[in-house]
Amino acid sequence: MEPSETHGTDYGKPADPSVASYAEEERALLDAVMGCECRTVQAVANLVAFYHRIGRQELAQAYADRLLGGSEDLNERAGRLFMLGIAMEGVWQFAEAAAYYRQGLMLEPGDPDLWYFLQNNLGYSLNQLGDFQTAEDFCRRAIEVNSARHNAHKNLGVALAGQGQYREAITSLLTAAEACPQDPRALRHIEEILVGQPELLSGEPALGARLDLCRQRVGKPTGQEGRP
Repeated sequence: MEPSETHGTDYGKPADPSVASYAEEERALLDAVMGCECRTVQAVANLVAFYHRIGRQELAQAYADRLLGGSEDLNERAGRLFMLGIAMEGVWQFAEAAAYYRQGLMLEPGDPDLWYFLQNNLGYSLNQLGDFQTAEDFCRRAIEVNSARHNAHKNLGVALAGQGQYREAITSLLTAAEACPQDPRALRHIEEILVGQPELLSGEPALGARLDLCRQRVGKPTGQEGRP
């Protein structure tokens, strides 16, 4: 399995549709569930997220149970829990996303990419919930699995900034920006920190030089693979 990380993504909060539009949205999601088999897992995850978003928790749980009951393989079940978490992030349901990621981690999947992203995305969701200290722990665990990926370094930087550790946050965010210049989010977080803490780079010529280089490189093709 090759999971994709949406965030570590930075979403904008989705618009809340009118009640009249729920039926149309529900019908489209149900049609997707009944469609091509290769799309079914993602389609069910999207339907679970929809029912969570509109407060129909019993239906959400019923479809989640259906999705998770479709496999006895621990890696596959963990992957489906990951997909449920991603779907929850997409509708701003970060507490539910975190719960699914925790369930996936409890299965201890053997796929290192999945192990990495479950911890990374749990860290991301906890950041969104303001639990920065716990988020830091999971981001560091993800980095232990794969320090070359940029996602967890970025989310670690956000967690550190949330705890007021701004210099350490900038260091982590620079590492993320250097690892994946195509993703501008880490640099954006640095700039936001410096707006309120412009003195942080005083007496730090090495950090300043790294930041200048990142400003030149971010958003330009480098041949490195990034993730959304």
